[in-house]
Amino acid sequence: IDMVIGLPSDRQQLRPDGLARKMLGKRSSTIFPVPCRQAVCFDDPQQQRQANIETLGKSLSSQTINIIPKIREVDIFLQKNDEYKNRISESHPELDFGRLNGEILLSRKKDEEGIGERISILAEYLPVDREYVRAKAKVFACQTDDLLDAMCLAVSAVLKAQGSYEITAGMRLRPPPRQQTRRRRRQALRRRNPPSKNRPSSR
Repeated sequence: IDMVIGLPSDRQQLRPDGLARKMLGKRSSTIFPVPCRQAVCFDDPQQQRQANIETLGKSLSSQTINIIPKIREVDIFLQKNDEYKNRISESHPELDFGRLNGEILLSRKKDEEGIGERISILAEYLPVDREYVRAKAKVFACQTDDLLDAMCLAVSAVLKAQGSYEITAGMRLRPPPRQQTRRRRRQALRRRNPPSKNRPSSR
């Protein structure tokens, strides 16, 4: 799920956010700072920020403040349901799209280019196209990019369960085997038939 799991209670407790930001490179800003557990207990933004400063030595962004109710909901659920700990995993859509693609996407997920690029990646695993995704977004009353994020996490969860999801040494991203084969074919085709200046690239 695209939600924080495992809230720090002091500065010694480590999370993988720094590693994820390093892997995302120019897209690292898509990972919001994680609040401490003490801050999540409050409803008032000022108290949340103050608790985070006292515990972790830094304030909280407005983006983080806005999702604290959801963070609290997940944290309370896991505290009450031990059987789901280590079964429900935290991930990040931009990182997962990067894994599926073999490299981090630089396009913005809300732009038409970014939406099209993400649909093309998911189409390697699911029978989806732009019309299908927009229709389903209306059914679920959500934004198109949010639905694409959810679909990406679902595909990633299945691949992880199948054991075909990995990160290579040096934090380089490697797509799953089926995606690697198709990617090599596309790259070979581009080398044989490079796009002309008057013909748009298939990407």
